[in-house]
Amino acid sequence: MSESQPGDEPIINIEGPRVSLPEGDLPDPATLDLETLDPSDSRLFQNDAWRPWFERLRAEDPVHYTPDSPFGPYWSVTSHADIMQVESHHDVFSSFPTIVIGDSPNGQYIENFIAMDPPRHEQQRKTVAGVVAPHNLVTLEPVIRGHAAEILDGLPDGGETFDWVDSVSIELTTRMLATLFDFPFEDRRKLTYWSDISIGSPEKTGADQGHPAEEVQRRACRTSPIRSWGCGPNARRRTRPDATISSPCSPTARTPGTWPPGHSNSSATSCC
Repeated sequence: MSESQPGDEPIINIEGPRVSLPEGDLPDPATLDLETLDPSDSRLFQNDAWRPWFERLRAEDPVHYTPDSPFGPYWSVTSHADIMQVESHHDVFSSFPTIVIGDSPNGQYIENFIAMDPPRHEQQRKTVAGVVAPHNLVTLEPVIRGHAAEILDGLPDGGETFDWVDSVSIELTTRMLATLFDFPFEDRRKLTYWSDISIGSPEKTGADQGHPAEEVQRRACRTSPIRSWGCGPNARRRTRPDATISSPCSPTARTPGTWPPGHSNSSATSCC
């Protein structure tokens, strides 16, 4: 990691080979040798063709080793019982430092509680759990219903093809994240953008998000944009202090041992 000027975000050198994803038509999984079945093939999900592939894996090799893939060799688990075994034994199957199949460039990872093991995962989850407690969900229900209705009412109704993921799934999720973060609503798509460039680099997923390398280098760092905006002495006044994720962002709300190295509790927090 290179030196940064005061107020700048650290720069991460992410130079390295881009993952090359397979192209063309998908073969019939029934005709392939079992060891060549690669459930990481993005075409399975782009074409909604994953079912027969996973059906064969569950039936013949539920704990499957793929020796060669764009992301290198890896194991995949496809049966419910085996998945539950993995998920409930964090001491053997760790989520740290990432739950993404690809390796992060130069071994740089952004700390987040999805990729943490107990007890830190529970500590951080507990910090923000009150935001989605039943009484807060009752308070937020009109907002949630209002966003859903507005989005659905704005969809094309004349047989026009549209992108459901972007127009509905991402938009509704981003609206609610902006609400929970008490984030400027007109800038809500920045949340999606920051998420994409921080965890969706081509080296990790193979997908080209179209973000310039310089931007990825500036954003994929320990001090996330949400941390910078949401906490510290320059944070703007909260409008819903009891119903937002940003309200626990205070020195008294932080979980033990969660300040990143080089940060004080006035500039960063674990829950943002």
